[in-house]
Amino acid sequence: MQKYEVRRDFITKYNNEFGTDNGLEFDMFDMSNFGGNGADKPATGISWNEAARFVNWLNTSTGGYAAYNFTTGGVNDNISFWTPSDMEDYDPDNPFRSKRANYALPSRDEWHKAVFFDSGSLGTTHEYSYGTFGQYHYFSVQPGDTPPIQTSGSTDYGTAVYGGTTIGSPPPLSGPADVDNAGGLQDYGTMGMAGNAAEWNEGPSAQYFNGTYDLPINSPTQTRDLRGGWWNQTGIGNQNFTVNARGNFDQVPTFDMGPCTGFGVVGGLNSSSGGGTLPEPSSFTIMLTGACLLGFRRSRR
Repeated sequence: MQKYEVRRDFITKYNNEFGTDNGLEFDMFDMSNFGGNGADKPATGISWNEAARFVNWLNTSTGGYAAYNFTTGGVNDNISFWTPSDMEDYDPDNPFRSKRANYALPSRDEWHKAVFFDSGSLGTTHEYSYGTFGQYHYFSVQPGDTPPIQTSGSTDYGTAVYGGTTIGSPPPLSGPADVDNAGGLQDYGTMGMAGNAAEWNEGPSAQYFNGTYDLPINSPTQTRDLRGGWWNQTGIGNQNFTVNARGNFDQVPTFDMGPCTGFGVVGGLNSSSGGGTLPEPSSFTIMLTGACLLGFRRSRR
């Protein structure tokens, strides 16, 4: 996973260099009443389909290959699966993603490991009153055994951006923090995945039945998971911050978006097709994005 949530300036760069001229411009959610529209804020108000188009542009603009198979031209149209006839792209274990892609949206497993894995456990087993979790933390920011400390913006150990003023209150409201000030780091060095903005997963939503996960891949239009905490989330406990987050997610249509929806990026999948970092508007560093509960339609900005 890239270090930070994808920020608004990345979407502006995409629109300026590709989206507007090709009829594929994205409209981010107008966050004027939720902390502002600063360039370093997470790019909220992005649907799954738009996030996938951004990732494709990220691949092709750096000399690589598109991750997702769009066969129609609408900015929020759904993808098609890669099929065996797409010999260089098709992966029977993941028909969503081209096996040639260097950048992609995180799969369920990639996201889960980036958030909860204890890189220092060396095979030890974590025992909690909630159960046994092997090499995975129970909570998603260090130290991992206790709930994160609420903050509106910090890089301190064990903090996360959540509990902001509830949507619907009079402005000004407490919204997401800048992506590089969005709480303490996870073990693998990512930030903001425990709060700030919730994040799209690549594959279809899973259903939990009798202790196992049923993950049928029936259609590329299946709902996707939004994972992680978000800036106005008030509960912690078992809500999104825990290692049980596989069972705590929002199943959201691919075309929907809101003031907390965004996305994260996995990079460096194929070093031959480009670097493992996200190109900045004027330099090269690593960045990432997030998402949140829906039921809102974004304002154009």
